[in-house]
Amino acid sequence: MRLASIQISNFKGLRSETFEPSRFSCLVGENNAGKSTVLQAIVAGLKRPTQLDAELYYDKSQPIEFRMEFRDIGEADLARLAEEHKAKIDELVVDGRLVLTVRYRAGQKVENRVERQEPREERYRDEAINAVFANKRGAAVRRVLEESYPEFQDGAAAELNVGGAKAHIKARIAELPRDQFLPVEGALPTGVSASISALLPEPIYIPAVKNLSDDLKTSQSTSFGRLLGLLLDDMAPDLADITRMHRHIRADGAEQLTCHAVDLVEFFNGFEKTILRTVRQSCRYVLVKLGAIHSRLVVSVAIINNRCGNRASFVCRHL
Repeated sequence: MRLASIQISNFKGLRSETFEPSRFSCLVGENNAGKSTVLQAIVAGLKRPTQLDAELYYDKSQPIEFRMEFRDIGEADLARLAEEHKAKIDELVVDGRLVLTVRYRAGQKVENRVERQEPREERYRDEAINAVFANKRGAAVRRVLEESYPEFQDGAAAELNVGGAKAHIKARIAELPRDQFLPVEGALPTGVSASISALLPEPIYIPAVKNLSDDLKTSQSTSFGRLLGLLLDDMAPDLADITRMHRHIRADGAEQLTCHAVDLVEFFNGFEKTILRTVRQSCRYVLVKLGAIHSRLVVSVAIINNRCGNRASFVCRHL
């Protein structure tokens, strides 16, 4: 699952903009051009807080809107939903695509809307079907079906109640060709607004660097410290395996040490290059070194001044 695009309206300094992120995107612009605003819009759209502060509105008389299009939604993504909500969301996902609109009006709570595929003919829509079957019972249900939806009579049960008649009609409507439907914005199914959070990607927002010397500290309260912590936490399972291999070598004794050591060195070199290549996608002037101290794996990271080549080591983490 990926965020294919987000349309941002009336948010901070952005009146109306569209951002289509790729797997790795880089926003470039002068100060106050709106780079951080785009990222903050993504965070607000995905997290959907109850309300937004008044100062975030470009024009307080207009709503803030985040229209997000998600693509490549598969079964593994839908499996994160509660079972009772999975079927409801599954109906809204067409060819792996879901469009969610998050809307804020000044002083009001958030509105969560979703793009549905509705029949072009209004009499095939839920509102029309509910209206014609309202307060109908017994033989009246069959009569309404024959008079209002004669094209769907075939295959209907002999004994029909309102629920059965509606289900039959909706099943037949679902069989219509794709060109008989059009996208229409509607409300999320009842009770799904909260559970859909499990489906949406979790945003991790690291603010722009304000003070380089402070932000290069390894505390989780600093930008680079949080980024490095996320990277190392994600690598922790693989690093733990390496640590176990190292302990196994020490326990095996001198006879087998040479054979294991060759394999371990090759593994270390390859793993170190993988980490460095990943880190440098975001932080070009960084060195990553792996080592071992007292049977514990150590990850050392240093930043290099890109002009004079000076190094300043700022983290050494034991695993």
